[in-house]
Amino acid sequence: MVFICPQCGREYNHITICECGSPLVVEENTEDVSFEGEGVWRYEDLLPVKRKISLNEGNTPILYFDNLDLYIKDETRNPTGSFRDRAATVILSHCDKRVVACGSNGNLGASIAAYSAFAGKESYLFVPKYVDRGKLLQMMMYNAKVIKVGETVDDLLETVREACKLNNFYDASEYNPYVTEGQKTIAFEIFEKGEFDNIIVPVGNGGTIFSIYRGFSQLLDLGYINALPRLIGVQAENCAPFIDKKQEIKKTDALAIYVKKPLFKKLAMDAVKNSRGEFIKVSEEEISEAQKILAKRGIFCELASATTVAAGLKHRLKGKTLCIITGTGLKSLHIKRDYFGVANTKIEILELLKEKDSYGYEIWKNLNKTMKIQAIYQHLNGLLEKEMISSKKIGKKVYYSITDKGKRFLEVYRELI
Repeated sequence: MVFICPQCGREYNHITICECGSPLVVEENTEDVSFEGEGVWRYEDLLPVKRKISLNEGNTPILYFDNLDLYIKDETRNPTGSFRDRAATVILSHCDKRVVACGSNGNLGASIAAYSAFAGKESYLFVPKYVDRGKLLQMMMYNAKVIKVGETVDDLLETVREACKLNNFYDASEYNPYVTEGQKTIAFEIFEKGEFDNIIVPVGNGGTIFSIYRGFSQLLDLGYINALPRLIGVQAENCAPFIDKKQEIKKTDALAIYVKKPLFKKLAMDAVKNSRGEFIKVSEEEISEAQKILAKRGIFCELASATTVAAGLKHRLKGKTLCIITGTGLKSLHIKRDYFGVANTKIEILELLKEKDSYGYEIWKNLNKTMKIQAIYQHLNGLLEKEMISSKKIGKKVYYSITDKGKRFLEVYRELI
C-alpha cells in the first residue's frame, strides 16, 4: 500500500508522519465504484482493505428537530458509542500484527480496544491524564493495557511511535491513514440521506473534519455531487488553537477536543477553506446547555459533541445545517455538583427537609450559613419551581416539605456525584 503526504507529495510504504509534519493519506482508487450492503462496508469500493473485521458499525440516523431547526447525525448509535468505530473497523481489517497500540484521549482508544478484542489481538492504549472515566472503563473491560502519559493527547504520540518501533506493534493512532479512510464514510452516509448546506464538526486534532472533507471530495471527483457542503469546525473557547493563535490554552470540560497542538491543523484548515466554511468557538456554559437541550430531545451526547449543537443554535447559519454528534454522554461520567441547576445550598435544604418539615427561619438556623435569610428563601423558591419541595401555611408560619420528586433527585444525585 502506498501512503502519500497531502501537503508535500512524498510517498511512503509504511504508516508514519511525513517529514514535513503532516499525517499521510492512502493513495486513492476510485474506479468501478458502487454502493452495496449496509453500514461502513457499504462503501467497500472506496475503502483500501477487503478483509472485514466488523461489529456492524455505521448506518447511523439523521434526525431533524424542528423546534431547533437543526439536523443531527447521531454517531452514538455505533457499537462502542462513538464515530471512532468507523476507523477501528478499517484499521483492524488492515492490521496484520498480533499487538495493536494507540495513542488516544478517549473514543479512538475505546474503539481500538473493542475491535482488537473482537479480532483476538492484544491492545496497548496510551492515554493522557485528562480522559473521561467511562472511556477508561471501556478500555479496561475490553482487556486493553492502559498506560498514562502526559496531560493531553499532544504529549503522548511520540511515545506511542517509539513503542511501536521497539516492539513491532501496529500503530493505530489518529495519524494512521486508515483512521481517515474509515471516518470519511460519514460523508458518504450524509450524501445518501440528503443535501445539506452546512455540516458542523467538533474539532480537536482536526482529523475528523479532514476525514469528512476527504469523503465529500471523493464524491465530488466521482461526480456524485456538484459542490462541497460548508464545513464548520467548532472548538471550545478555553481551547481554540484553530481560532486564537496566541491563546493561553485552558482545560475544557469537553475533553475529547482538549488538544493544544493539533496534528491535522493544516489539513483541517485547508478543508474548511476549500469548502467555504469557517471555525467558530463556544463557551463552556453554551456547551453544557446544548448537552441538556439535546438530552431533553432523547439524545445524550458527550460535551465535545454538544459543541456542534451549541454552535448551530448560536450562529443560525443560512440553509440546512447538520450537526455531527460524535459520541455518547454515557462515557462522560464526570458531573459537576450544580449540573442540574441544584447547587450545594439547595442540596443541603433537601437533606434537612428529608428529615422533617421546617419553616424558613428554622432552615436558616440549621444550615449555619453566613448568608442572609433572604438568600435561603430564594433557594426555597427555586426548589418550589422545580417541584422538589412543597409549602403549606400553618398558623403564621410557612412549612416546607420535600416531595417525592425531591427524594428521587437526592437518591440519584448521591449516586452521580
